Amino acid sequence: MNQLSTSDKTQSASVDALSPNPGKKLFYGWWIVVGCFFILVVSVGAGLYSLPIFLVPLQEHFGWSRTSISIGAAIASISIGLMAPWIGVIIERFGMRPMMFVGSLIMAFGFVGYASMMTLWHFWLASAVVATGLSMVAFVPVQTLISYWFSRRRGVAMGLTLAGIGLGGLTFVPITGMVISIYGWRIAYMALGISILLPVSIILLLVIRDSPGVMGLQPDGDVPITQAGEDVTSDVSEILSLELGEAVRSGAFWILTVVVFATSFTSFGIIQHLSALLTDIGYTPAIAASTLGSAIGLSIIGRVVSGALSDRWGAQWVCSVLVGLITLSVVALLWADHKLALITFSLCFGLGLGGYNVLLPLLVGMCFGLKAFSKILGVIIFAATIGSSLGPLIVGMLFDVHGDYRIALLVMISLGLVGMITVTFIHRPTMR
Repeated sequence: MNQLSTSDKTQSASVDALSPNPGKKLFYGWWIVVGCFFILVVSVGAGLYSLPIFLVPLQEHFGWSRTSISIGAAIASISIGLMAPWIGVIIERFGMRPMMFVGSLIMAFGFVGYASMMTLWHFWLASAVVATGLSMVAFVPVQTLISYWFSRRRGVAMGLTLAGIGLGGLTFVPITGMVISIYGWRIAYMALGISILLPVSIILLLVIRDSPGVMGLQPDGDVPITQAGEDVTSDVSEILSLELGEAVRSGAFWILTVVVFATSFTSFGIIQHLSALLTDIGYTPAIAASTLGSAIGLSIIGRVVSGALSDRWGAQWVCSVLVGLITLSVVALLWADHKLALITFSLCFGLGLGGYNVLLPLLVGMCFGLKAFSKILGVIIFAATIGSSLGPLIVGMLFDVHGDYRIALLVMISLGLVGMITVTFIHRPTMR
């Protein structure tokens, strides 16, 4: 692959006893899946899902307002969005593994900053540092790795890998809460930093390789067609690949950008305001938390199943169904005072959002190939960041104006329908 030439030379010289035996049946790409799965468990579990657990302890210790603390989450979201378009450039210059290792160091350094902070601006700075490191370890890098190692089975591999995000949320949230209650929030922050740096470093050293080419392999473990006497690349996405500039000039890019913005707006608007919506109509905070927790758990199933279905039926059609499920979950909240509606919400939102996150990188690979995959995905994730930032803000503003969430829910339903319909028009741009 063009953008990995420097890194490939280094890695091909350092492949050790863990390199696969050509006689073995198990394709080494599945070890990449396992490694990336656990990288997501620790990095996203610690660097994203665990952080809201510190809100109340920080408020009690420093006396900061919840709005001030929530600004840290907004800063983190913006930092991830600003970093995403540059991840591909960093990969091209320095290689995947060095970037991910530096990212884990940055995350650990950010958690040290959390543990030693004394003022609010320290908290905000640490939030930006952790988010910057997270963007270099997870999301675009992991999705790029899986796209390089798999072609025909990319959907299954991506779904299994990204299931680590959901497991990270399920495991790190209760563990973080327990550590805070026993040892305090400063020790909990330090523990999270260690839980990222050590596992990620070991996995990068022993398991992760930037591409199958560095190990003399083909995507999916296929036999190179050139061995049969034909000078043909086995992965069609390598032949039909676009540079970032070519992709931006295509209709598929802007259609996908609209879908990503609309879905992110809706999803994060719901996540941010779900607890308030449910408590406003009489549910206890425990029920509100368990409703979202159930959705996170179901997202693991959504990630695995959607990847497999996309390999069989096509990514854009499966994505349309998944965005439709997210939209249906918002419809259910119009009748949230009925417990059946809450069950419907958890089921549809969990399966839909989990599966949608798998389909996004698959759609990028389907439309634009792998030549500039990480750059294109990064730019599109930036559009998602804009949606995820505006969604909670506008939903909150609509609540303040109207006194309830009904109008906000209707707005999110409308955007969900736009995303569901628009994604069906996505197709691979015509090569010129």
